Amino acid sequence: MSPEMRIRQLAAETADGLHHQSEALHRELGEIRTRQAQIGLKLDAAKLAQQRLANFQIVIGEEYQCPRCWIERATHASLRPMDGSTDSEDFFRCSGCGWDISLPSH
Repeated sequence: MSPEMRIRQLAAETADGLHHQSEALHRELGEIRTRQAQIGLKLDAAKLAQQRLANFQIVIGEEYQCPRCWIERATHASLRPMDGSTDSEDFFRCSGCGWDISLPSH
């Protein structure tokens, strides 16, 4: 094989390698953009947290509301009673995010 042919072969191998690498990099860039969007949503929620706290309704109708759903997403979600309550604690699960919390019994 002549030196020119070998150099051309190396160039072709380099180009193929970069082509395969570019496919992986495109996938990785898509994952990074998705993560960036998720972080942006969390930053937006953090900026609005104090305002949402000021507008939080603990009870709507006769149901307690999930503080996490309201503060993080401005969503009303009821806290549903769960089995296992004691004389000192009542247990609830959020109908929106599934968060389990305990509250002092009345």
